[in-house]
Amino acid sequence: MMPGPPDWTFGNMNDEKPAKAGQQGATQGVGTAMPHGNLTACRLTSLPAPLLAEMEFLGRESLGRSAPNRWMLPVIASWGLFYVAKVDSEVIGSAQIIRCLERGDLYMDAFYIRPFYRRAGYGKAFLVELTKQLGKLGFKRLLATMDPGKRAAVRLYAGAGFDVIDNLPDYYGQGRHRFLIAASLVVI
Repeated sequence: MMPGPPDWTFGNMNDEKPAKAGQQGATQGVGTAMPHGNLTACRLTSLPAPLLAEMEFLGRESLGRSAPNRWMLPVIASWGLFYVAKVDSEVIGSAQIIRCLERGDLYMDAFYIRPFYRRAGYGKAFLVELTKQLGKLGFKRLLATMDPGKRAAVRLYAGAGFDVIDNLPDYYGQGRHRFLIAASLVVI
């Protein structure tokens, strides 16, 4: 398991009392004040069965069939970087990230904000917080692909500091084009 900063990892999101940093169940995260509640970005390093079921449901709710499934989510939590965005105690989004072969690069395989929370600034706040946290871990660049036809996604990623670095025609099959996008990570 890839170790993460113990002050923003947690195991059980339903704990009523946050445990001390580094203990199982720690729920501390790094937050951003938002108009409708404070957003906290937390890294998950394991997915117990109830949490796995919840994350699979939320992914399907937001991404449909393209959401990572119950077989991939634990792998990403254990060997990649799995983050959730929380407002108060509710999970409102997630980002699943894996390492690239290029030194210092990461690839965001999945990113979502739940439908009810969209268009309120949470997506941008979550992406900006991710770039800060990943920069602190020493990574240099976060890559992702996006559908060039989804205008809201184009605005979201551009507003969070991502630039289009390549056009990938038919990337996911005939007529399913993508942009390869990248954001430089904030190194603190």
